[in-house]
Amino acid sequence: MTLLRALAVALISMFAAMPSSGAELVAYTPPAGTRHPTSSDLIRTIGLDNVFVQFGRSIAGSPRQHGIADRQFLDAWETSALLAFGDGKLNARLEASLARTLSNAELSGVDSFLTSSFGQRVIKLEQASQAIAADQQIAALAKGQMLYWTVSERRKAQFEELLNLSGAEMTFAVIGESLRGMALGLRLAAGGDIETPWEEIDNAVKLQLGSMKESLAEAAHAALAYTYNDLTDAELEDYLAFLRTPAARKFYDTATLTVGDIIRETMFGLGESVALSLRRVDI
Repeated sequence: MTLLRALAVALISMFAAMPSSGAELVAYTPPAGTRHPTSSDLIRTIGLDNVFVQFGRSIAGSPRQHGIADRQFLDAWETSALLAFGDGKLNARLEASLARTLSNAELSGVDSFLTSSFGQRVIKLEQASQAIAADQQIAALAKGQMLYWTVSERRKAQFEELLNLSGAEMTFAVIGESLRGMALGLRLAAGGDIETPWEEIDNAVKLQLGSMKESLAEAAHAALAYTYNDLTDAELEDYLAFLRTPAARKFYDTATLTVGDIIRETMFGLGESVALSLRRVDI
């Protein structure tokens, strides 16, 4: 369970700063002319076009980083993870989901904030947290924890609202699904097969998440304190005011739910792919 616990911390680091999950600090230039921004434009603006590739890299490297030495398994797992989450169709699914759900006016409303000077500043803060190297994430969370202990009750309340508005429940659901996939990976690494009872895996993951609930919440608060440390309380309130708008709620709720569904489905497919690569499934 040590690997699963470590993976959960890494995932908190990745998703706690959602809405804007991106690995590269790339300033977005709004399209010329008067056309409405598309879902693809907004995904690029906040860096969500990188979220699946970034997640795949994290998943791919976790077994090796935590001591699994089976070369055959590592080759199969890493290759399959990078291929599965590097599939451009995942981004296309996210874009299509947003395009179906939001009107042109709603997309424009979200875009007007994200491409403003303040919106770009917030995005850069969030993307900077997302870009922290894996071997530095624990230190960053420790610094964030220290910051969280020193902030005012008002700011703690702002962080709590930000956590709720940025899809905290879905973040934990994604963690659960990812741990589920990793549990299968560990089973395969130990020589098991794809017919491992999912009920057994689910019970183990639920037990693990239950015991980690408090520490995961602390990690999420620390990530927020670290990410938004450069914003004043008033600026954080301005950001919350944007996130409370109906258009922003619809955009981020749809994005978070869709990302969660895609990751869940892709993780299951990853388990099957690895099992087939290892020839540990009866086909």
